[in-house]
Amino acid sequence: MAGTNLPRHAGGSRGIVSAPTRVPALGITARHLSSLLAKEMKRKNTDGALVTSVRPGGPAGDAKPAINSGDVLVAVSGTPIQNLASLAELTRQLTANATEPVPVVATFERKAQRFLTVVKLGVQELKDPGLEVTKAWLPVETAVISRDIARQLGQPDLTGFISRAFIPAARRKRPG
Repeated sequence: MAGTNLPRHAGGSRGIVSAPTRVPALGITARHLSSLLAKEMKRKNTDGALVTSVRPGGPAGDAKPAINSGDVLVAVSGTPIQNLASLAELTRQLTANATEPVPVVATFERKAQRFLTVVKLGVQELKDPGLEVTKAWLPVETAVISRDIARQLGQPDLTGFISRAFIPAARRKRPG
């Protein structure tokens, strides 16, 4: 969703960056919660799946309240979501052999609040296919250079970011 500032180091449970993965039944892309991101979000664990984008007009975006980029899905239809793989498998099971969207209760967390919403799982035709664009993904972990960091480095006018780690091809997934 435009205007949402997600930390750049969102990723796998060990602090390793993971590429966003599409979850078509929900109309979202999501990624694993890294231990670093979970700590930054003041979460007790890395359970759940971090929503990185929501397709306009898709099931998650049409829910009331809507699921937004930056939310963490923690349960679907009463089943806890441990990670992105469990979310994908659960939505696959719930929509298997379905010819119409399947309404389910989804539990998600936004900051310190927990919400329940009804999501109609299932792939719905896009009203405007141009609205869904695949995002570019660079396999590096970065950190913003804050004013405090710049001062400590002895360069108070320094701005930007630093690259902390490059993810080797063997450990990354293709985006989309």
